[in-house]
Formats: sequence, C-alpha cells, structure tokens
Amino acid sequence: MSIHPTLIKAIPGKGLVLIAGGVGSGKSCLLYSLLEAFHQEDPARACLAFNFPVQKRELLPDYIQVTNDLNFPDRSIVLLDEAYMAFHSKHSHSDANQFMDLLSGLVRQKHILALFSTQTTRKLALAQVSSAQAFLVKMPDVMMVKLDRRELRSILQTAMDGFRRLDAGQRQSAVYVISTEFEGMLEEANTPPAFWSEELSTAWKGVKLS
Repeated sequence: MSIHPTLIKAIPGKGLVLIAGGVGSGKSCLLYSLLEAFHQEDPARACLAFNFPVQKRELLPDYIQVTNDLNFPDRSIVLLDEAYMAFHSKHSHSDANQFMDLLSGLVRQKHILALFSTQTTRKLALAQVSSAQAFLVKMPDVMMVKLDRRELRSILQTAMDGFRRLDAGQRQSAVYVISTEFEGMLEEANTPPAFWSEELSTAWKGVKLS
C-alpha cells in the first residue's frame, strides 16, 4: 500500500477531511487507503467505521471498529463512507446533524481525524462542508460540477478540467487536493489498502436501507 507523500502531508493529523467525487471514481478506495496509512503511522489510535453495514463486518480488518455511536473517542480516526446517509442536509435539525455541527468545531481539540466521503457536497449539512481542513476531489460527474453547492463549483470545475487532461486510465488513482499544505492535482495518489475488495466498494449492496 502507498499514499503519495504530498497527499499524506496535505492531510492534517486531526480535523475533518472531505472526499467528493462521482460514482465509481475511487472515493471509497482512497478513504480506506488513508485510514490504513494513518493506522500504520500510529497503531495506538482507535479506528472507527461509522454507519457501516454490520452485515458486511467481515470485509474490514480487525483494527477497524464498526460503530453507530456518535461519541467518538478522543484521538480516534473516524471513517464515514457515503456520509450523506447519516448527515443529510435535508435533516439539518436531526440529532446526528446537530451533534456533527458541534463536533466539527471540536475535532481538533479532541484530536479526532474524521474522513468523510460523499457523491455530492450538496447532500451534506453545511457544517461538515465548511469545517473541512482538507477537500479531496475525485473525478466528478458533470452534473455535480454544474449543480453542487454554488461556493464549490469553481473548485469542482478546476478539478474536472484537470481530470480531463489525464488519460482515462490515469483518472482512478488521481485526486485534486485543496488543503493548507497543498493545492493541485496529484496523479497516482494512492493504491488500494491491503484489505481492499470490490465488495467493500459496494458495501451497501443487498442491505435494506429502512
């Protein structure tokens, strides 16, 4: 497993990292690659997968704890794939969203690294989007660029232009990065984690949503 060294430096050790991109763009693979990299850097930190289907627990290594408890431990690394399922913007007054509104301002104090992915930022509550310390964009869908949050459309268009300059075979492993430490396109940003499987990329397949 490898993560581009520039990408590792661009990710804060604590704070909120938001990954957005189109369907099948490699968001989940990047998400789990980052979790594995930070776990290897500090194995003592608790690693949590929030709102992960418990029926698919066997897809994850033992060091990742599946949880639906919002009270994340201090110093933990929290992964949330398809974050809009738990924190949809249309449910802005839900207990979960009010909790995340509070937590988004305290992740640095609690030394939590939260890694969220979503197909579009429009589906997330504004607190999660505006509080991100790093924004990672995988190949966006065309309508995501045109209809996502107005404040982010220029960023998404810049990312789209960058991806279009790459050959089709290079796009899956590339990512457009915005953080304090780096802004720009990274090719070959990551390889899949050791435990990666196609089943993990579609973990909600066959799981009832109600």
